[in-house]
Amino acid sequence: MSGLQIISKGTYKGITEKAFPLEVKEYVFARENGKKCLLLRFFNSSEINVTALTFWLIQKDSSGNEIRKRKITLDGIYSLAQNAFAPSNCFFLNEQCVDFDVKMVSALSGEYEYRAENGEGVVRYPIDLNKTNVVKRKPYCIQRSKLSKKVKYMGLILFLAVLFIAMAIIWPFFSGTVLPVINNTLGIGLEILKKAWDSFLNMLGGLITDLFNGNKA
Repeated sequence: MSGLQIISKGTYKGITEKAFPLEVKEYVFARENGKKCLLLRFFNSSEINVTALTFWLIQKDSSGNEIRKRKITLDGIYSLAQNAFAPSNCFFLNEQCVDFDVKMVSALSGEYEYRAENGEGVVRYPIDLNKTNVVKRKPYCIQRSKLSKKVKYMGLILFLAVLFIAMAIIWPFFSGTVLPVINNTLGIGLEILKKAWDSFLNMLGGLITDLFNGNKA
């Protein structure tokens, strides 16, 4: 901040939001390289560390009329809980600006976002900005588990399908040569084996039906 000249400084008495992590405490009107600018000092009254802050800077003239409204985002900051925080940014102003208001928009702390709504702070997850209540993001491991279950189920179906094709190929040979020998030597009836084969087909059909209709998880 080379060439910084202080014009005036004081305690901020403008807009504040209840239950919001940060608030403006002090300000400095200055000139940097001949241009009018504003320095702000915040205080983090919460129990969290803030890593990003967004707010509206509303400039006012000597009559209290709004001159300009600018949305400002400070990324990459680190405001410790229960500590003052003064960004190095010098926010340039209109030459007619003699007063201002700061209206908080949001503050980030990890995966939580604190938004100022109706004068109060509302906690949200960044992924759920369109909802007023806190909605937790589903852990990725749960989604991956569901996918793994489906893959295993499809693998079982594929295995049974291959087994079905193999049995269909060897069945004529089996029924014409091997089965009579088994029937004659061991006394195993052809009807029993046919029932076993029918049961296998029914089981395969049931698994396929469950996969595509009632078991899509």
